[in-house]
Amino acid sequence: MVSLTQAVESLRTLEAETTLIPGIDPETGASLQVEAPAYLFRGEADIRWETTASSMRRFVDDESFSSSTREMFVSATKALDRVLQTRGLHPMYSAALLQHYGLPTDVLDLTSSVSTAASFATYKYVGPGRIMCFSLDSLRSELIVIDLRRLSFARRPRLQQAYVIFHKSEPNLKAGKLVEKLQPRMISFEATRAELKAFDRNDELWGLPDPTSGLLNMIARDEVIPNMDLSEEMRSQVCAMIDARVPWSPVPMRPVDNGFEPAWDQF
Repeated sequence: MVSLTQAVESLRTLEAETTLIPGIDPETGASLQVEAPAYLFRGEADIRWETTASSMRRFVDDESFSSSTREMFVSATKALDRVLQTRGLHPMYSAALLQHYGLPTDVLDLTSSVSTAASFATYKYVGPGRIMCFSLDSLRSELIVIDLRRLSFARRPRLQQAYVIFHKSEPNLKAGKLVEKLQPRMISFEATRAELKAFDRNDELWGLPDPTSGLLNMIARDEVIPNMDLSEEMRSQVCAMIDARVPWSPVPMRPVDNGFEPAWDQF
């Protein structure tokens, strides 16, 4: 088994490769070819893990919370998703944004950065870990792929070079026919203490709560939770879970004709 450093270096050349995929000019509507990373990566801190493409599924099965708490938090997340869509976000982008900021959804995180994948692979490391590498062409043939970096107001996804993927029926990327079609390269590693320190989460990559985190928190507290039929105790529990996953942060605002709106250029 290789070291984490060796695993990362073995993928560096793939990280630099690009491919052309079909796209549409947002201004003219003309078809064009868009340059994109040829490979996407995922880091896992335990090779025993299933690559379950649904944090929603994992949350629903998490018995550390009561079933009523899980149900209410899922309802709050889905309501927040609907609010984001009414504000113009495509349904896949709204789900991708919520996933990336720690809420349970039906999508799975990937990245075009090997270093980011290594950072995921050292989080709560129990070893040995794994870095998975997927070709973008194979992913696009079987799943929906969303480039979360295109959300210019969301700082954290840009730092992490984040993508998400969605498969409507298969929740595990390592399962059956799906893994045969995707044919991912999977590199298992053992990490030294020095490597864990070097690749572990840091403020530059993962960041403290940012304006987007604050905005999601504000919408949840001001528009979602007040409209839910909750007891005071349950309301407090849901608010605490929102605060833990998408912490409050100052949201820059600017005046408009009917009040104020987020100052997107300051995010």
